[in-house]
Amino acid sequence: MCPLYVIESGRWAAGNASALMDLLSTGVRTGASSISARNAAVDITHAIEDYACSDYKCLILDTFATGCDITGAVAAFIPGNTVKKVFGVATSVSCFCRTLRNKCKETNVFGCK
Repeated sequence: MCPLYVIESGRWAAGNASALMDLLSTGVRTGASSISARNAAVDITHAIEDYACSDYKCLILDTFATGCDITGAVAAFIPGNTVKKVFGVATSVSCFCRTLRNKCKETNVFGCK
């Protein structure tokens, strides 16, 4: 009777671990998508600001970052290893564009206003 109990307990633990992993995966995907969506909103705000002051160099960076963030927000919910790579690349490019735009504004290197 003892070995049967161990086997049944093992199935219960494996079943709960699977449910826990699904829950954690959903939480991570939701968090990643939320961060990308928030970054897209920031990029759109920066793009409107740059368009209003005719700063087209930074507007291009903002537009590209917005596209990457929207791609990342959508890709976060599509299962698969390839999509994880797309999310990683899109997020990295978005952060690079946003950082370059902010440094351009801060230092006024390229004539950004």
